[in-house]
Amino acid sequence: MKCAFGKADILTTVSNTLTQLKDSESIIAQVLSEVTTKTNIIDKLVLENEQLKHNVQELNLRLNSVMADTMNKSGTFENTNDEYSNTKLAQRFDSHVKQIWIEVNDEIEEEFNEVDRLSILSEMCQNVFTAFHTEVDFANQRILDSIFSDEKTFDDSLLKEVRSARKLYSGKSTTREKQIEKILQSIQWSKEINRIISERPETLIKTFLAELADVSWLMVTSNPPLILNFDVKGKEYTARIKERFVECGTSEAISHCKCEPGHVLLVAWPSVELENNKGYLTKGEVVVMPNEINNKMTI
Repeated sequence: MKCAFGKADILTTVSNTLTQLKDSESIIAQVLSEVTTKTNIIDKLVLENEQLKHNVQELNLRLNSVMADTMNKSGTFENTNDEYSNTKLAQRFDSHVKQIWIEVNDEIEEEFNEVDRLSILSEMCQNVFTAFHTEVDFANQRILDSIFSDEKTFDDSLLKEVRSARKLYSGKSTTREKQIEKILQSIQWSKEINRIISERPETLIKTFLAELADVSWLMVTSNPPLILNFDVKGKEYTARIKERFVECGTSEAISHCKCEPGHVLLVAWPSVELENNKGYLTKGEVVVMPNEINNKMTI
């Protein structure tokens, strides 16, 4: 029996098969080339994505730095991560320092009546803060005078720059310790307070002064600086003062005090405020002189 396919047919079939194989190889090569191209594009996109992430992180860091610096210089906002922010300083003064103040008040209870104790502690507090406030204000003025000696007045932005630079270093422990020691030694105490301090070298009074001095330094070197308000003493206890001070009741009758009824006899605890009456952070406490009826009722 003869084969249905001739030799020519076999050769044609083989040729066609080889052609198909070549076409398949070409297609496979093309596909592989496209896969390689796509892979390279993907790898490039991955690298670009990583670079973009890095750039975004860098921009965020720079933005945070700029914002922190802007807040610091402007004094309008606070950096909540700053342990020496005005809000945290006010809280520290009104909690930690005040607690020691209460303990000192109890410590000298047997030696003085209530009003005298509050007056002595108020005077101590005011003397310390005033000393720090005066020193820093004078130092800031010296800096501005040395740079702009021909100017009679200074733009607020210049003072903010000086305060911003001072704040960067004021929180350092070595700077604080030196300044606090120097300023505390410069205070001229009254004979009464000097006696109390000298008779109690290792008591809460020294701790109170140290804590008060430390927070006072941080307050006056902040930007904007904080102040302790004692200025309402002797003024009528009006609604305006009530916004920043609460009345502090006394357990002992108030007598022999030169103060008009309804007026602030003394600032037992100052309010913490921004300078130039721009607002307050914590309220203070005042003793108000009672009128005759209230005074008789107390007795």
